[in-house]
Amino acid sequence: MLAQLLRDNPVVITGRGALTAAGAGVEALWAAVQAGRSLAVAWHNPCHPDCAPSAVCRVSPLPPTPPAARKLDRSAKLGFAAALEAWHDARLPEVSPPPHRRGVITASSRGTVEIWEKAFASLQKGLAPPSLIAATTMAHLSGALSLHLQLQGPMLAVSATCASSATAMALAAQQLLTGAAEVMLVGGMEAPLHPVVLQGFDTAGLLAHHPDPTQACRPFDRQRNGTALGEGAGFLVLETLASAQRRGARIYGRLAGWALGAEAYDRAGMDPAGHSLARLMEEALAVAGISTNAVDYINLHGTGTPLNDASEAQAIQRVFGPPDQQPPSSSTKPVFGHCMGAGAALEAIICLEAQRRQLLPRAVNCPQPDPQCPLALAQTPHPPRPLRTTLNLSAGFWGAQAAMVLQAAP
Repeated sequence: MLAQLLRDNPVVITGRGALTAAGAGVEALWAAVQAGRSLAVAWHNPCHPDCAPSAVCRVSPLPPTPPAARKLDRSAKLGFAAALEAWHDARLPEVSPPPHRRGVITASSRGTVEIWEKAFASLQKGLAPPSLIAATTMAHLSGALSLHLQLQGPMLAVSATCASSATAMALAAQQLLTGAAEVMLVGGMEAPLHPVVLQGFDTAGLLAHHPDPTQACRPFDRQRNGTALGEGAGFLVLETLASAQRRGARIYGRLAGWALGAEAYDRAGMDPAGHSLARLMEEALAVAGISTNAVDYINLHGTGTPLNDASEAQAIQRVFGPPDQQPPSSSTKPVFGHCMGAGAALEAIICLEAQRRQLLPRAVNCPQPDPQCPLALAQTPHPPRPLRTTLNLSAGFWGAQAAMVLQAAP
């Protein structure tokens, strides 16, 4: 049914916005990806001062914050900037479509970590600012954006760990396909560089360690030992093709298919055989109505953790076969960090840019590919064939997974 709905009423992308350690804007993000160098800096764990530093990717400085976001937490301020860029990039006039036909869905893995810390600090001082009631909700950003942009259609916030913004994009597309809205602003934001989150990841052995933080996150490399968390936000404007054509919108690409699932294997690790992720890839391709041969590039989840990278590679091999039969692939997380709930939206933007520019995002920090990760990693920015269809993969805690198929503009 979903495949038929998408064929009858294609969902297209008409706006994009990004804020990462690379800076503000899609151009800055793409330039950093093409430069192929990590933007990570060192984080020294105060509980383990003798250990090698971990790598993190910070956004600095924050762009100016509109009044609507000033009382919200750092993640919301990141998201607000990226969302406004996407909205303006889509060139949406204020009266078309009407407010009740425009909606917003935001996504995050960790939520309002910073604002809760401030809330507890205020309570300890005997203070309880009224603004904290709204600011501590999961829907703090979607609510603030709906007020600021007068979006009176569907408004919600979702969390599916590191597959959060992929899930949000699928839900937004469903709103369009069912006629609940004509335009949806959708994306994710994350500000995980908080002592609680960093300490938790480090204690779990998930943070990468290296004397040079720019070399720490090494997806699919023999020497990989963890990931680099990053701050960031990515947003897109989705609308039906009919809506985009009515208003003469610029179309960057099409959300051609997707599949969401829960692996139900482990709370942190992936199934070593990659069964669930392989199934989702097959489902997403079936929804898009294409074969594996039509995929020109895969943006891998590729966090740099030893077991999960190997699991993802096994899933790729299950679907596409050995490396000589696979499309080129790479992970872009070493460049701007693992932005968790924002990651899928940012990677979708990278896939769209790769298609638009006909350039491959290269594999970064992988001088010695691990033979336990049999992948056709992209070692050059130029594709061996035209880039028209890309596949974006996400996987997170509690087994949340997603596969999204993006195609060039119809």
